[in-house]
Amino acid sequence: MVTSMAHPQLGGVSTHLSLLIGGLRQRGHKVHLIEARVARPPLIIRAARKAACRLAGRPYYQWLIPRMMHRLQVAVQNLDVALIHCHDPIAAAACGRIAKHKGIPMVATVHGPVSRHAVELGSRPDSDLVRYYERIEIAAWPQCSKIIAVDSGQAGIVIEAGAPREAISVIPNAVDVDEIDALKPSYPSRRYQYFITARRLVPKNGVQYAIEALTAVQDTDCRLLIAGDGPMMAKLRELAKRLGVAEKVEFLGAQSRSAVVALTWNAVGAIVPSVNVGGVIEATSLSALEAMATGRPVIASRLGGLAEIIDDARTGFLAPQKDHAQFARTMNKILSEPSVARAVGRNARQEVIKRFSKDRWVESVIAVYQGAIDELSNQGARQPVAAPTGSA
Repeated sequence: MVTSMAHPQLGGVSTHLSLLIGGLRQRGHKVHLIEARVARPPLIIRAARKAACRLAGRPYYQWLIPRMMHRLQVAVQNLDVALIHCHDPIAAAACGRIAKHKGIPMVATVHGPVSRHAVELGSRPDSDLVRYYERIEIAAWPQCSKIIAVDSGQAGIVIEAGAPREAISVIPNAVDVDEIDALKPSYPSRRYQYFITARRLVPKNGVQYAIEALTAVQDTDCRLLIAGDGPMMAKLRELAKRLGVAEKVEFLGAQSRSAVVALTWNAVGAIVPSVNVGGVIEATSLSALEAMATGRPVIASRLGGLAEIIDDARTGFLAPQKDHAQFARTMNKILSEPSVARAVGRNARQEVIKRFSKDRWVESVIAVYQGAIDELSNQGARQPVAAPTGSA
């Protein structure tokens, strides 16, 4: 497993990796993880180089990313493995030549394009940084034997970037229901009813629309718990104050995944109000799936992977993105019609067990691995090429 991102950390990709690595090891596979702590140069070197780049007028990322790619290459080159599985385009671009040299297949999972995430975080679509990431993505995907997209939207994005359509399998994310059950608390955590929004506070997660919806909730004692941190924290606090609901919105900050699951078990519902920002669209949301596994009704935006995992009014509720009035109407329905909420919650849990369980998911990924290995075997052993040297 190779990623240029940190692991473990809070977030869907890290949770995905932990679940997959655990599932593979349970089946007797030996798994090596190469992640950001290996890829990133020491802090003192990064600080010195950042200062040097600033003085030279050169973008820091033009030094850092090739350096990270080279360090990933070196780490993977020294391992005896049967297959490489990358989890971001930087890792895939770095490892493509290694896979070719070793004569082994490389699989990549597409969680979301880094170029579009850069736009979400404020870069212009035509900026040098975004174009730099786009070049990495265009270089990465054609090198992969197989590509796993976590929803059909991600599949379309990588096809646009040059990935061969026949190499792509759409495999939604999954959850470990037994683990979710083990995290169920034995007593209520709050004396009042609440909805929970467990999201990083960045633009694409649309947390402001959950806050706006709370202003139209008829149960004046109901609260909104926001579990997450991020650059929008101050703006969201100010919004709650301006709308007059500051006392009913609890900003919990960054919480462990186990704490979030425990809070979700006692919630009346979970809200996933994602929006499209710069082409970054919510994929198969682990936050939504985990809430569904607890049997809580989920209210989510009708877009991306959310619309693929939730059947409106049967396994959850969908609303147009940014439509805080519709979110509020659904919140009121959940509060005023508990029997409907319970029925939707039961359906949601059964849907997770049936379609998004850990065991089924891991077997689907293994099938992709086997397909990549078989395809390479059928083509005949590749001729080894010179080992890559120097920076990426």
